[in-house]
Amino acid sequence: MTLIWDWNGTLLDDVDMAVRVTNEVFEPRGYAPLSREAYRRCFRFPVRDYYRDRGVGDEAFPEVAGAWSAHYDASFPGTPLFGDAAAAVKRLQAAGVEQVIVSASQVDMLRRQVDGYPELAGCFAAVLGIGDIYADGKVALARRYLAERGADPAEVVLVGDTCHDAEVAAALGCRCLLVDRGHQTREVIAAAGVPVVHSLREATELLLSGAPLPPGTARLTFTTPAEDMAAELSRNSLDEDNRRFVPDEVFETEEDARAVLTMLIRAAQSPEGPWVLPLLRREDGRNVGYVQASPLERGWEIGYHIAADCTGRGYATEAARAALPYFANRLRTDELLGVVLEENAASCRVLEKCGMTLVFRGMADYQGEKRPVRHYRWRRA
Repeated sequence: MTLIWDWNGTLLDDVDMAVRVTNEVFEPRGYAPLSREAYRRCFRFPVRDYYRDRGVGDEAFPEVAGAWSAHYDASFPGTPLFGDAAAAVKRLQAAGVEQVIVSASQVDMLRRQVDGYPELAGCFAAVLGIGDIYADGKVALARRYLAERGADPAEVVLVGDTCHDAEVAAALGCRCLLVDRGHQTREVIAAAGVPVVHSLREATELLLSGAPLPPGTARLTFTTPAEDMAAELSRNSLDEDNRRFVPDEVFETEEDARAVLTMLIRAAQSPEGPWVLPLLRREDGRNVGYVQASPLERGWEIGYHIAADCTGRGYATEAARAALPYFANRLRTDELLGVVLEENAASCRVLEKCGMTLVFRGMADYQGEKRPVRHYRWRRA
């Protein structure tokens, strides 16, 4: 495997410094300051377009961009790596993964920055940056490097923190993981339609597992559980269908939901599961539900839940259809089961639309009681 790292906001924890530098450069020139979260919502590539969004015209752009770059460089000393960055890089190196940094930063500045972290010494096959300060050349840099190495795009993964990183990966024909703590928010990067994680430790676990999350669908992005999803998880669970069909997945308070999320984060690293993948709607980043694989006495069951105000739009079918082969690969199995109450007609339709076959219909255990149920089976084609 070849791993392409983005630098700023992925390995380097520079968002706070970038916001401070931006405000210190922009405010004296008459441009409005931004909070950290406002910056993360509006920052984008190409940088020239982001500057236009901020009111910086094309004539002013070279001067403002030059001032920003010089002030950033002067402010850089002391900027930390993310706390899990060095450990992730070293673990991947020990696993034999070729690693390269490809950044929209100016190349001499970039290499000087990377060299300032002795804990990263010797970990990268190359450190590639662009030749000017206007930040528009990552695709060409990465493509040239991969061609020279004879790398198969199917064996390449790019890890970044912005939608532009996903665009670079798509142009290269490789896979992508985005981390949601960098220069763009989780809601913004959900639009890219590639898997979203919350840390480099988590990204490393997924990369080395051989099953790094299913690709996004036309409308949904898959992510992993995070404790800051507690409010959304609780709110999404409080509907009558959930109370009726899966009462053990109703979380009355944020505290209840947070406790479950803590458990699910631990379970994600365990072969016993359950494995839950929250679903982000690409158009606005909203958490609309989840899809999961849970262990049964014999085999594994796929399950799902969609927030009540988002049902009837095909999200459950779309998510389950994409997740079935992912869970099968991760579990190294050729089949998965679906268990639903006979009266849950909507859930029966979802499983049938996913190509699952009815294999049992009758009385059986369901959440500790004998109930009329249907059992479905999905087999790998």
